[in-house]
Amino acid sequence: MNYLDESIKENKDLSFAILTNKSHGKAWENAVFSLNEYSMAREGDADEDMVNYMKHMDKLKKSSVFSK
Repeated sequence: MNYLDESIKENKDLSFAILTNKSHGKAWENAVFSLNEYSMAREGDADEDMVNYMKHMDKLKKSSVFSK
């Protein structure tokens, strides 16, 4: 418990940017994150039927169906 108290005292007044610098090393900086419209839709509570519909519409947009 003393370590937790020490950490709070040491870090409580630091900005988010400074805390991030202290806690994130090279592995974090070099990590690759994938965020696309499907994962955002799921995060917004879209079900798999909706995600599948979105994927289907994306395929149609790329096909000749929507071409000029």
